[in-house]
Amino acid sequence: MRRSAMVVVAVLFLAGFLAPGAACPDRAAAGPGTGTAIVSSSLSERFGVASSHIKLFGAADIEAELDAMADAGITWLRCDFAWSDLEPSEGSWNFAGADRVVAEALERGINVLGILGTSPAWANGGHEWNWPPTDIDAWKDYVSVVCSRYAGRVSAWEVWNEQNIDLFWQPAPDADAYVALLAAASPEIRAADPGARIVMGGVAGLGPSDLDAYLSRGAADYIDALAYHPYATTIGVEGQPEEDLLRPKEGLCRDLVDFVHWLVAQHTSKDLEIWITEVGWTTCAQSPPGVDEDTQGAYMLRTMINYAVTDVDRVIWYNLRDSWENEWDRYGLLGLDFSPKPAYGCYATFNEVFGPASGVEENAATFSCLRMDTLEAHAFRLPSGGLALAAWKADDADDTLTVNVPDPSLADPVAVDPATGAEAPVPGVSRDGTGNITVSGLAIGETPLILRLDLEEPQPGENAFYFAEGFTGEGFQEYLCVGNADAEAAEVDVEFLFNGMPAKSMHVSIPPGYRTTIDVNGVVGAGKDVAMVVTSPQDIVAERPMYFSYGAGWTGGHVVVGAPGPALSHYFAEGCTGEGFDEWLCVLNPGDEPAGLTFRFQTEEEGEKVVGGRVVPPHSRASFSANELLDGAYQASCRVDSSRPVVVERPMYFDYRGFADNHWQGGHCVVGATATATTFFFAEGTTRDGFDEWLTLQNCGAGPIEIEAEYCFGPGQGEPSRKSYRVERGKRLTVFVPGEVGEGKDVSIRLSSSSAFLAERPMYFDYAGAGADHWQGGHCVIGATSVSAEMFFAEGYTGEGFHEWLCLQNPAASDAVVEVTYLTQEEGALPPRRVAVPSRTRVTLFVGDHAGEGYQLSCRLRVLSGPPVIGERPMYFSQGGRDGGHDVIGYSP
Repeated sequence: MRRSAMVVVAVLFLAGFLAPGAACPDRAAAGPGTGTAIVSSSLSERFGVASSHIKLFGAADIEAELDAMADAGITWLRCDFAWSDLEPSEGSWNFAGADRVVAEALERGINVLGILGTSPAWANGGHEWNWPPTDIDAWKDYVSVVCSRYAGRVSAWEVWNEQNIDLFWQPAPDADAYVALLAAASPEIRAADPGARIVMGGVAGLGPSDLDAYLSRGAADYIDALAYHPYATTIGVEGQPEEDLLRPKEGLCRDLVDFVHWLVAQHTSKDLEIWITEVGWTTCAQSPPGVDEDTQGAYMLRTMINYAVTDVDRVIWYNLRDSWENEWDRYGLLGLDFSPKPAYGCYATFNEVFGPASGVEENAATFSCLRMDTLEAHAFRLPSGGLALAAWKADDADDTLTVNVPDPSLADPVAVDPATGAEAPVPGVSRDGTGNITVSGLAIGETPLILRLDLEEPQPGENAFYFAEGFTGEGFQEYLCVGNADAEAAEVDVEFLFNGMPAKSMHVSIPPGYRTTIDVNGVVGAGKDVAMVVTSPQDIVAERPMYFSYGAGWTGGHVVVGAPGPALSHYFAEGCTGEGFDEWLCVLNPGDEPAGLTFRFQTEEEGEKVVGGRVVPPHSRASFSANELLDGAYQASCRVDSSRPVVVERPMYFDYRGFADNHWQGGHCVVGATATATTFFFAEGTTRDGFDEWLTLQNCGAGPIEIEAEYCFGPGQGEPSRKSYRVERGKRLTVFVPGEVGEGKDVSIRLSSSSAFLAERPMYFDYAGAGADHWQGGHCVIGATSVSAEMFFAEGYTGEGFHEWLCLQNPAASDAVVEVTYLTQEEGALPPRRVAVPSRTRVTLFVGDHAGEGYQLSCRLRVLSGPPVIGERPMYFSQGGRDGGHDVIGYSP
């Protein structure tokens, strides 16, 4: 925004609301100044930068700024859509710059937070831009026109900026007038773009009396988020020593987050998000007080890490680039000439090291130094199971740090340079007899010390597949299928893990180009709950098919490709605990320590429900009934968080009724995804007679998300169809595909969003293809997150009673040619076949015809020309009195 020295007035948060360092009454249970649990899927999604007037720049500067953001991993841009710029005279609009900014930002995957505000002289009585409008109808028209134009492309709208100071609201701030302006804007935004977040204009400093005034006048009814601007010079300044004026005041900032939640709760039961839409330090040498460039970088990094341990939903750094207007405005990560300051490197380092984490893990490490009262130290668990640590002194003073990490599975730490991201070994590392890590003599001070500890690397060349589910009891037949795509014989080790029993191992050698099948029931005996770990130094792929008669006689089968390794979080979009559905979560803990579990269910009916307190002993597996955990009928996604790396699968058994009271009985299973993503592909899918296809969409993020769907059809079935879906925070959404695209289609799907999510595609069927006698059941897959030039399938059979298919999806704008090689158990590799897959279509192959009848086979797909593709392998069967089907996405090494 147009900031000046007036912006850094001392806004005292203490005025009758909160004493320095006090805890807030209703949030004390969260611990002093720690906020609540982080719910966004990654930290990098919560942070962004401002470039307030970017739309006024030339095309080259707009592109250069957005390129710089993308290079640093910045995911949010805050910029103005100032009325006085867009409609300087009534009815005369100028959208050229704003259009370019929105289009270029979306192209780079950057979310836009747009500021609605300022008013042209013709609508405010002939005054300057910082006077509110006198023509409310014109204001409403401006809001409607702008929000309609950018519907689905601007993620959030902030209504005005710093309306609590006269620099931005003339002739003087007025709470009644602002709330009236907000009340007029909100329904226009909702009508134009229901998926956009509405953010109350960020107040200068904390402005507690202003926030109280707005909330007491009903502002919460019109917004989704409340915002403030906690510049160091505008918070907690009363009685503060001059040398502390510019320091980040980390503990106070955490207290303020709790205070704002408390204040909101005094006025509304609505769960408003908390956004910090400006914070920063200038590097100018005049008023307002500035810092040197190295200190700016250190303070920025400290601020981001500090807010990452709270539940603040968004934090926007002011500014991307130094201003061309004012000498004092040197808040940029970049100089005016685009030269990077140390702060730009620090932002990139934050995204690289801490960005993938989903939250803080307080007990993962312990820290000690000479003066503990000023120590700031935080540990973040990474999706890989590793740790990212940061420590500094709140008073900027030098000190010496000792770090203890009680996790022998982690490699020795590396130090990461905050400004460059360069890594270096850490001296002074020692381990005790159990492998716990201690690092002593580490220098800390103003700039954060950053350590990263990765999991110990697996043995070179080792390929691993982990299976959490497995059962050889009555009615269940379990197999392990391993395909060898390597040019040499594959030496494969299989470890079978049980509950309360010693593990069992076996070794098999598979010739090149062959596949082998292991009868798990025959190897381990009847009546066993069994997990497996399959390893080989060669390029193999392993799947575990199971065929069953479950409970009251629900027959079917399911299959999964093994997980490549354990992780701390697992995501499942599908799940149902209603009548006719039994859902299970099977957890394998291959480590040496017990694993504590927390189940976070995103229900369609009530939002998130959390169940904790479950433990899996080391070197064992356990099964948990989702029906019992939820104790009710829900359509629910789930995120399983563990204190130790584990593997999680979700088998479901069902009597599916659908809309026609079908009673199609069977089961399906998936291995949990270890991360969410912004894109998912599904190659298989049909809305033909006898098939019910669904999509389940999971949102674990901090706010609602918009998901775009592109449905592509088989040859001659029409042009692609596009749909948009909104998934609320902490919920799951279910989509009935035939209702979206019509009946009688073979359909592939691409889903995309600017926010991370998870998608699964359950299908239920009465299969009568290729002469089958109505084989009933269901299958389910988690979508592929990317296209691939090479894929493998371990399982496959073209014998009697089995119908195997390959579905190849090409979402690109050009044609592809795919080589299909079948690796049989009987004859080894068959001669390769070539298949053309036209642009934006899907091709379906019946393997019994394509490879020939009577083979037990694996399959390798390789793109010979054109774009990479997606492959799935659905199979339908009638086996030993059990009928059903299963499906997997192709495995990409």
